Amino acid sequence: MYDIKIEDFALENMIRYSSGMPTMMQEIGDATFWKNMDNYIDKKDSLLGIIDAGHRIGLKYLQPLLDKKIRSENYLSLFKKIGKELAAIPEGTFTKRTFSNVLNESESTVFKDFISRSKKLGIIELTSSKKQGEYQFTNPLYPIYFFILTINDE
Repeated sequence: MYDIKIEDFALENMIRYSSGMPTMMQEIGDATFWKNMDNYIDKKDSLLGIIDAGHRIGLKYLQPLLDKKIRSENYLSLFKKIGKELAAIPEGTFTKRTFSNVLNESESTVFKDFISRSKKLGIIELTSSKKQGEYQFTNPLYPIYFFILTINDE
């Protein structure tokens, strides 16, 4: 039995990023447990755990889809740009307009196909809001994974 305490903010953060999904809760809890060194999980421990869980989830569930179904460099570039912006916002939404100033010409050209293909693969979905063309990732850890890929590139 471990006698580990957890800061309220850290717990709220972990719950927010797990989106009530047991698999995500398990990944975040496990990653956070191993990041913790002092039997008190604080904001830093939870954020490191969430980042580690995002990486794990991406490798397990997202990377196989990307390897088999999405071979376009433009698509991967779009995922990375969106992930970089949304990694810190679990309920983050986006539209093409959100990124219009950072898309290059070829990314802008394939954006509609990118959205369609990403929806079919279950990576993104339309939001429940009334805004037309507003999307979100189906899993709040997905943008974290793409953000990690961006950091690795830099």
